[in-house]
Amino acid sequence: RLARAVEDLERESICDRRDLSGLDAVDVRELAGSLGVAAMPPRAARQIAAATRGNPLFVREFIRDGAPRPRRTRAARRGSSASAARASVPVPARLGAALGSRIDRLRVRTRSVLTVAALIGDRFGLLALGAACRMSDAAIAASVTEAVEAGLLAGERRSYRFAHPLVREVLLDTTPAAERAEIHGELADVLE
Repeated sequence: RLARAVEDLERESICDRRDLSGLDAVDVRELAGSLGVAAMPPRAARQIAAATRGNPLFVREFIRDGAPRPRRTRAARRGSSASAARASVPVPARLGAALGSRIDRLRVRTRSVLTVAALIGDRFGLLALGAACRMSDAAIAASVTEAVEAGLLAGERRSYRFAHPLVREVLLDTTPAAERAEIHGELADVLE
């Protein structure tokens, strides 16, 4: 409804739309100072800015949760570029719960599709996703549409991506290791 209201206002020339960039590391340190963090290390500010894409609400949650402690997966330690994105700071509990709540409101099938998509990567195509999920094109399209309408995915030219990397991170964090391993095996079979 909000998007429709903004479109109506733009059509009436009552307002202008402004694209805003995210906060950078300097901005993150300034916000941290305003929240009572005496001296945030520059490295921590860079990590938070990168993990949140500068989203002020997400930055605030990271700051409230305390200084980030980098998390590195085994693959990231080996230098795998595909897993480098997982070498990030943990998602703060309140932020993870908020994103998890949005994910939990989706149909079970859509949550399963999103979990597979998260294991494919930040961006994915419908063909690979459909093959990995072993679902019909219509079922995949319905699940992806539901996730797009919920603001969790964004469509691109020939692929989709997570609306924010933290959505993917929450999906990965809440998927048991055994299930992730099973899906990885299925993905390997499909992508060969």
